Amino acid sequence: MEELKAFRRYINENVEELPDEVTNKDGIVFVKQKESSNKKSTLYFLYYRGYDIDFGGHRFRTMEELQSYMDNRVISISQYNKLKHMPIVKIGSKESMEL
Repeated sequence: MEELKAFRRYINENVEELPDEVTNKDGIVFVKQKESSNKKSTLYFLYYRGYDIDFGGHRFRTMEELQSYMDNRVISISQYNKLKHMPIVKIGSKESMEL
């Protein structure tokens, strides 16, 4: 029983903490929404100018996974053209959920 407790403590100590909010080079903001109960993955929603651009979000397990996705994720031309003249809204407001 002691070995199991020590093993669980070891696993929990080595869990990497992901940031609450990160912005990539194109201005897309990754906002942490929820961590799984065992902290094996974290759900992020993507926003551009305050608007949710990727409904459902993405799950990441490590900072390397998140960084790799951030480096490769760009906003599509159709989304950019739709949002470029829209007013910037606060993330989490009612307007940011309606696109």
